Amino acid sequence: MHITDKISRRAARTVALGVGAACALTLPFALEMRLKQPAQRLTDAWQHRQIEPRGSTLLGISFRPPQVATLGLEARATLRELLNYPFQLIRLGAYWNEIEPEPGTFCVDELDRQIDAAEQAGKQIILCLGPLKTFSYPEFFVPMHHLKQPFP
Repeated sequence: MHITDKISRRAARTVALGVGAACALTLPFALEMRLKQPAQRLTDAWQHRQIEPRGSTLLGISFRPPQVATLGLEARATLRELLNYPFQLIRLGAYWNEIEPEPGTFCVDELDRQIDAAEQAGKQIILCLGPLKTFSYPEFFVPMHHLKQPFP
């Protein structure tokens, strides 16, 4: 038997004990959980409900291409679909790492397309700029060529 075999068995045993302990600790909570039927039947009526104006308060959405991609959706088609809904403003992000993919090379084509689509749909636009926290934490969009060290 090799030393690596002993280490592998020891590591596997440690992992198995850890998983077993985690299951034993969560079992009492899992047994207490109860799923209830909703008090009202769920419908799609919300999709057809009129949105009433509220004075100077505007209704809007944030469009985040990185999140759209994570959901496996195509950004342009998703934006077109969203722009059909009855809201007044849209928040778009100018992601620095996409705008300047290489030092001194700027590409704003996709952002221009988003702005054009929103304007054609008659939406007001809030454009978020910046390398950090464009929309929420943690988000870091500093191009790698501008970092002396990568973020942790």
